[in-house]
Amino acid sequence: MLGTTPFVQRHSILYAHKFYQFWQDSDQPQNWGFARNQVTSFHLPTEDGESIHAWHILPLPVYRQHEEALQVQQTGHCADVTASESFRILKEDPTAKLIVYLHGNAGHLPSVVRAPSFHMYTATSNYHVLAIDYRGFGTSSGSPTEDGLILDGCAALRFALETAGLPPDRIVIVGHSLGSAVAAGAAERYARVHGVDFAGVIMVASFSNLSDMLSGYAIAGLVPILKPLRSYPRILRLVLGCLVDRWESAQRLRNMVSIVHRSNTEDGGEDKTAAHKYEGHSSDTNAPRRHLRLSLIHAADDNDIPCIEDDKIFATVVGPLVRNEAGKELSPPELLALKEQRTNHLGKGAFVSEWRDGNVTIRQERFPHGGHNDIVLFPPVLLEMMRIFEEAAQRP
Repeated sequence: MLGTTPFVQRHSILYAHKFYQFWQDSDQPQNWGFARNQVTSFHLPTEDGESIHAWHILPLPVYRQHEEALQVQQTGHCADVTASESFRILKEDPTAKLIVYLHGNAGHLPSVVRAPSFHMYTATSNYHVLAIDYRGFGTSSGSPTEDGLILDGCAALRFALETAGLPPDRIVIVGHSLGSAVAAGAAERYARVHGVDFAGVIMVASFSNLSDMLSGYAIAGLVPILKPLRSYPRILRLVLGCLVDRWESAQRLRNMVSIVHRSNTEDGGEDKTAAHKYEGHSSDTNAPRRHLRLSLIHAADDNDIPCIEDDKIFATVVGPLVRNEAGKELSPPELLALKEQRTNHLGKGAFVSEWRDGNVTIRQERFPHGGHNDIVLFPPVLLEMMRIFEEAAQRP
């Protein structure tokens, strides 16, 4: 079966990164309706030597303030982004807020709903957007792997933190579909290795792990990948056992919850100074040093990745926060009953569940419409960005 080979998995099924519109020049963002030099197109280095394509998109209200200087810049690919006017605007603004956007599989930076979503996020807000093409996608070098894409996400975060100099509480990570798994991997690595907590992580149309996702996934909602094998569990297990990439997003997010929860309830051996490595804005040594705001947004009518995947993630990540009298995690029915107490039903198939425990907030929103792609254009995503930045501004 061809689908069990690593080459076919990575080049056709999982990433489809060769679905790149060669007749579209992504170094000319004006072709997608952006103002002249509203978008700076450049490349970022990764830890392992790849070069990934990136867009820095200015919010229009900020662009208008600097329009004259931006208009006279040369358009096209920017060889040194740090010398650009747009970078200067980002770096020198002490109030700048940044969305690090990690897109789904197939296509390149402006494909599908990506360019329209960037327009929506920047049209009226003051939010900058940094979006990347993973290795092998668009004009980025290399070939996609799970570890590689996580390094690509980390390269974007490192650029925001170290090159642009933004504190983590002014950065929100947004991942859509495959990008949600990249977001989970990159955010977990920064929390675990660097002790850095961002303002928030938004997972849109996400999945708990690749095995579960492929079991119910259908390309464009029409062509099932492994769903027909559900009637043959032994064959299904054999095929899933051949996956070269696993994308255990729910477990990675659970790790983040455990790190933050443990550091705020006991010593736990954590380096409590690491969390402020990039901040320097808080002098209150008694304030909790770690936090996590995780947001799960899914459309009820998503025919590509079933919305129940968010239910699985929610149950997995809440686990470390609650125990029964015997000190064990709650059973699924017990956890579901507690979740129901924290759920606001908003009509057929729509609800918001929010679980708060100290500095950990897990929020799940099921929106009635939006399918798999259009959901990134719908109000829940931008509204959640606003909530996250507002909450981050109120932290000590």
